Amino acid sequence: MSIMRTTAEAIASAAGWKPPVPVGQPGDATGGRYLFRLEGGLDMELLSPDGRMCILRGKVGDLPADENAANALLAECARRAVARARTRGAVLTLEDGALVLFRQLSPEEAASPDEAPRKAGEFLNDLAWWRGRVQAQAAGSDRVGSGGAAGGYDARFAGMSATWLSGR
Repeated sequence: MSIMRTTAEAIASAAGWKPPVPVGQPGDATGGRYLFRLEGGLDMELLSPDGRMCILRGKVGDLPADENAANALLAECARRAVARARTRGAVLTLEDGALVLFRQLSPEEAASPDEAPRKAGEFLNDLAWWRGRVQAQAAGSDRVGSGGAAGGYDARFAGMSATWLSGR
């Protein structure tokens, strides 16, 4: 069994989700990825560039069409990314006009039936956090703040690792 399939099944099992089905096959355009579609448009993709390590990927949001708004969003995201870099494993990137979050799982983490779901839960929490910040910035305000009370966005996903990935 491939490391990606093992990892995808461990994540799905811990969360109580249906067994995952790969999207595409290794070597084709989609590369044999696993896609987890969650409520609120929070989608997580699992892929492996080399068959050993696994990468979690999630789209945070598109850049605004207005160049000034896009630059302001990028500056704010860069500031927040630097502040979070010491404590979080996810990395925010810019990909084809969109902000995308990545988290690499080592071969040991990916193969562990306990570690892979825990890291996936952390990733989903980070993805929800970043999406909340980008949505707030795009709305012209940062009312969400670190407490997460405003707008209820963070409250829906707070403790996702405990709620969604607590089967083990």
